[in-house]
Amino acid sequence: MPPVGKIVTETGSLSVRFTAHCKIDQALLGLFTVALVFGAAFYLSPQFRAQFTGQSVSEQSEPVSTPESIETLGGRIYLSLKSNDAHDTAKTLDLYSFDIGTDELSVVLAEAGQHTMTSRISPDGTQVAFASVGEDHSDIMRLFVSDKEMRNMEEIAHDDDLVIKRNPVWSHDGTRIAFAAKDNSDGDDVSVESWGVYVYETSTLSLDFVSKGTNPIFLPDDSLLILKNDGIHRVVQNTGADTLVLPASDPRANMRFDVSPDGTKLAWVLPIIDRINILEISSLEPFVATPMQSIYGDAFWPVFSPGGEYLAVQAFDWEGEEGAGRYPVNQRLTIYSLKEESWVPLVLDLTSFDQDALFITDWR
Repeated sequence: MPPVGKIVTETGSLSVRFTAHCKIDQALLGLFTVALVFGAAFYLSPQFRAQFTGQSVSEQSEPVSTPESIETLGGRIYLSLKSNDAHDTAKTLDLYSFDIGTDELSVVLAEAGQHTMTSRISPDGTQVAFASVGEDHSDIMRLFVSDKEMRNMEEIAHDDDLVIKRNPVWSHDGTRIAFAAKDNSDGDDVSVESWGVYVYETSTLSLDFVSKGTNPIFLPDDSLLILKNDGIHRVVQNTGADTLVLPASDPRANMRFDVSPDGTKLAWVLPIIDRINILEISSLEPFVATPMQSIYGDAFWPVFSPGGEYLAVQAFDWEGEEGAGRYPVNQRLTIYSLKEESWVPLVLDLTSFDQDALFITDWR
C-alpha cells in the first residue's frame, strides 16, 4: 500500500473537542445512509445510459493504475473527518487539508463544540465557506465564511426559518454563495424538494430564494445546476429560467455530483453499482452534456482537480452479503486520471476516521 499521510496541526490541537450528542451522530449517519440509498435509487434514463460507450455499465472493466507521480498534481484536497476511536468520547467532525506534494494531512479547523463540514474555498483562495453544527442545536446547521487561516469567522445568511443550511458553493467571480437550506418542520432530509436553494450576495448581504431542490453548483455563466425530483436542472437566478438537463429516476437529496472549475466536465458516483460516471459539457446555453467515461470503482464525494484533469474520491471496499447486508470498509482518498483513464497510485488511509462522517469537499 502506498504511504499514508502524516497528521500535523495547522491552527489548533486535535484535543480541542467535545462529547458529540447522539442527535448529531444520528444526523451524520443519516447523511451517509442516504448516500447509499441514492446509489441504488438514482439512475439516468435508459436511453441516456446507453450512450456510455455503447455498452451497459456492467460490461466496463476496472482500469489499471499507472506509475504517475502524484507530486505533479499539486494543491490541497479538503476533507471533513471525525475520529472513529472508540475510546475517544470527546470528538468532533473537523476540517482537514491533504497536501499532495508533502503527503501531509493537516487540521485546518478543530473547534470545541462544533462539527465542521461541506467546506469550499473561494475562487481567489483567500476565504472558506463552510457549514457548522453547534453543540446546543439552537441552529442545527449554520453557514460561516472565514479567512483561510480561520482567524476571522463570520456567520452568513442567518434566517430564523432556515435552521439547516449546508453545501455552500462560490460563484466563479466570488461574489455569491449558493447553498441548500430548509426548516426542520417535517424531519425529511431525504426528499430532494424538501430543500430549497438560496443565494447569498457577499457585497449586499442579501439572501435570495432561487428554486426548490438541493446540491447547487455554479456554472461559468453564473447559472446553477440544481438537483430536483426529476433530475438535474439548469437554473438562471436573474430570469428564473429553469430547464431539466439530466433526467433521473427517484433521486435522493444526498446525491453528490461535481463540475470541473472550467465547467466542461460533470462527475457523479453510484456506489451501489460500483460506478463513477463522467460527462463532457460542450455547451451551457443550451446545456449539452454527453457521456465521457464510466469508471469502475466504489466511491463517494467526487471533487475535480483545479485543472479538471483528475478526480478525487473517497474510495472504499464492500464487505458482507450482497444487497442490504453490504457495508463499506477500508475507506481511503484516491485520485483518478481522466487523461490516462486510470487510478493514480495514491492512497491516503482514512480507516482511523468514521466512515459515516467523512466528506471530501474541495481541491485547490
